[in-house]
Amino acid sequence: MEKYCFDNFVIGKANQLAYLSVKRTIKKLGEEINPLFIHASSGLGKTHLMNAVTDVLRNSEIQWLNGVEIENIPPKSGSVLIFEDIHLLKEEVRKGMELFELVKSYIQVKEQVYLTSLGTPLRSGLSQKLMSMIKQGLVVPIFKPDSELIKRLFQTKSQEFEIELSEDVLKYLASLPFSDMNGIETAVKKIGLLKEIISEITIDNIKDTIDVEDIIGEGKGVEEGEETEYSDFVQGLRQGLGEIVSKRRDQRTAKEEYTQKLYIWRMKGFNVTRLEKAMQGPLDGIIQAFVSFTSDVQRLIELQKQYGEMERYVTKEECEYFEKELFNPDAVIELSNALAKIEDRKKIKVEHSKFLDSRQSSKNFIILPSNRKAYKVLIQVVKNSDKLKFPVYIHGNSGCGKTHLLMAFAKKIQFESPFELVSYIPSEFLGFSIKNLFEEKAIESYVAKLKSIDTLFLDNIQELVKDKDGRCVFLKILNLFKQKGKRFIVSSTFSPQELDLEDEDKKVFIEGTVIHIKNIEKTDREIILTNLFIEKDVSLNEDLKEFLANQLSGNFINIRKNVEKITRKIIADDVEMTVEDVAECVGIKTSTVQVPATEDFEIKEEIQVKSSKIDFDLRWPYLNERIFEEFDV
Repeated sequence: MEKYCFDNFVIGKANQLAYLSVKRTIKKLGEEINPLFIHASSGLGKTHLMNAVTDVLRNSEIQWLNGVEIENIPPKSGSVLIFEDIHLLKEEVRKGMELFELVKSYIQVKEQVYLTSLGTPLRSGLSQKLMSMIKQGLVVPIFKPDSELIKRLFQTKSQEFEIELSEDVLKYLASLPFSDMNGIETAVKKIGLLKEIISEITIDNIKDTIDVEDIIGEGKGVEEGEETEYSDFVQGLRQGLGEIVSKRRDQRTAKEEYTQKLYIWRMKGFNVTRLEKAMQGPLDGIIQAFVSFTSDVQRLIELQKQYGEMERYVTKEECEYFEKELFNPDAVIELSNALAKIEDRKKIKVEHSKFLDSRQSSKNFIILPSNRKAYKVLIQVVKNSDKLKFPVYIHGNSGCGKTHLLMAFAKKIQFESPFELVSYIPSEFLGFSIKNLFEEKAIESYVAKLKSIDTLFLDNIQELVKDKDGRCVFLKILNLFKQKGKRFIVSSTFSPQELDLEDEDKKVFIEGTVIHIKNIEKTDREIILTNLFIEKDVSLNEDLKEFLANQLSGNFINIRKNVEKITRKIIADDVEMTVEDVAECVGIKTSTVQVPATEDFEIKEEIQVKSSKIDFDLRWPYLNERIFEEFDV
């Protein structure tokens, strides 16, 4: 008999999970449990199990590596990988991509991987990528042997050395705190030497002649009850498997316990069809079924966590599928594949969201009379209105809020339609990308990547279409979205007629939906000032609002900068605002302040009072408060 094989591996509570897991991998190499990661202190059987694997798979091409023997990770050179003492690799090697790629090269083609270490993957100092891959398989510990396993080990080893030990001696030896096999083998060898000079081995002569305390290892190992990375999981298995392997328990009692465990799984809502079938067969098959089932349940728990993290990217149909199958251990592979697709979708959506500035959102966009039309058209985009003609073309001077508006609605569509791909791209980036594409094939490939986009927001196209190459790519994108009937929204500081395009191309925009965001007027400035001062938690009286609305010029950004100057002065000096203080703060000479004629002022006031549009803006100015509000004034 081989020194290390399954036939002479002594099984007990401490190592049964590792033993059964290894046996299961051999039946289905590279399929159910891959990789298998075993962690334990030295001398608890990791090497024994790995040698037993090579004994069974002697006809397979096995790549056997040991962390203490190698400096660099070699390439793949077998159909089975056994990597022992992975914790002994240098830190840069343990965390390096070469180790991850080696393990990945086996798993990708469904070839079995075995890894062993003194500690868990986390304590072994492995890379996050490798730990993530290991969790897709199974991590099992081997615990320090309990008294029953120690007794059985002494029985087996004493028979190998042809030594007969009485039941009392075995019980005494089993009561000692041996921490690994090395200590037990050393004790058996010394007892063998004692046997040559003493006819009968007793507890007393063992105590008198063998320094047992010196033999017992100091290694801590993994104690029963000690917290590990998968303590709850392992504990749940061990409670059910417990002493099943022990010859002292009859099969009838064991089956009754498994029947109770099956009932518990069923009550928790899991699909137990697999276990019900296994219960019709022999005890070994039941044990294998429960080990496999519990492993799949653990994987289901991990999949449930992943699903929770990606729920916002899941379609309605996928949601119904996951709700149906997330308690079905038989669907683990299908669920994993489905989640992998969602993960890919998430990566793509994140990639297409990289230009969306978190500061530009519906929470700080102010609806004004000047931009209301653009706002209402983009609401129709969100609702996917059939009445809306594409492409949508929004134009206005710099600083009028085009970029902010496009970003806010891009985010809104992403949130409302998680299964659709929405992209916001600044034309500056598109132009830069084109400059790095030297061949026509590369440009065609770049445009082809945009085919998967359902809604594209392309911002500030005026500079892009001035460039010959930029204009060429832009027209390809325009034609692509027109032919596919997809949503295409662009912005520019120029009207369609002013673009550097042929009349035929301009006509595409003119026949779509064109919106002009007008320059900010006094009414707009009043709304902006009211909200900016509210945002700063500073009161603004009517005289000051009237004064600033008349005197401040420029776009929204300029007005915001002046408001920030004013509020900083108020807070710093702790004074009430006067017209003179405010004028000095923003650089307006009060002697040059133009007060409008009373008649014109009164007319404008009368218009403002009567305008329900203004009333809407003053009461609900922020886009997020009105994003789906139905009103037509």
